[in-house]
Amino acid sequence: MGVWMEAFISHSSKDLKIVNSTFKICQRAKIKPNVAEFEKIEQGKLGAEEIRDMIDRSELFFMFLSENVINDKDYGKTIYTQNWVNFELGVVYAQKKEKKKSVYVFESFQQLHFPIPYLDYYILFDPNSNPHWDYVEELFTQEVDFADFTKSLNPFVKIFSAIYRLRGMQLQRPSDARGYSIHHKECGAKYTLLSKPEQWLCPKCRKLTNWMP
Repeated sequence: MGVWMEAFISHSSKDLKIVNSTFKICQRAKIKPNVAEFEKIEQGKLGAEEIRDMIDRSELFFMFLSENVINDKDYGKTIYTQNWVNFELGVVYAQKKEKKKSVYVFESFQQLHFPIPYLDYYILFDPNSNPHWDYVEELFTQEVDFADFTKSLNPFVKIFSAIYRLRGMQLQRPSDARGYSIHHKECGAKYTLLSKPEQWLCPKCRKLTNWMP
């Protein structure tokens, strides 16, 4: 295994169980997690520039969307979290123009009305399900192996990709090979769905959709 990949984890500070599970998976999958701890932000020990640098170093961006991000019962806290989450999303969108980055959005099956303007991969999952976490770990491990493989082939990756296309095949990263390509014509959202619900709320426009969007 070569150099570890880095990932920025966007989350609510209340979702400690999710963050801890993600950290363990990242360590086993050879991914270095970067997290902006909101306690440090509140104490003035961490600012926008440091967060921007962490996202800049990260090839992967994991956003965990939960009720703790938009819980109206604790508006004073959640609006603070939302502002930072929106800032982090804005940073990664801007950096994607310059560097290759992949945005993964994780959300429980009890979906929320929090629109995501742009994403690459969307995963609906049960954060209390061990098999679901096993699936995520397998996916992350395969992504790191694929990245390591393609880096070792540079500068021959384009040549191999061209050969695959000529043979009617495609050199795909694991997340693309595993998922389902979704294009919502109504709102223009394009992403790869990495789960298979019967229907779901579009992460961009939050309208109910199904397998013929």
